Amino acid sequence: MNWIVTKTQQILTALSEVFTTALFEVGGKPFSLSSLVELIFLALIALIISRTLTEGIKRQLLVRFKFDRGTREAIASVINYVL
Repeated sequence: MNWIVTKTQQILTALSEVFTTALFEVGGKPFSLSSLVELIFLALIALIISRTLTEGIKRQLLVRFKFDRGTREAIASVINYVL
């Protein structure tokens, strides 16, 4: 049983080293695999939030102003780019 625990700890240590080893530096700041995964995850979250807010504004707010569809889409696109 100790052998399994020891091997599991070794594997987890090796995985930790793979994810935290610096791959490259930008401006003196090292980037690892885990930081790149985190960056991609945060970008996806920001994209989802931006699109959700844009759709909400387009469907709730801009319809009340009685803009035609093209104007609503254009304003929503600008808001999406800003966000």
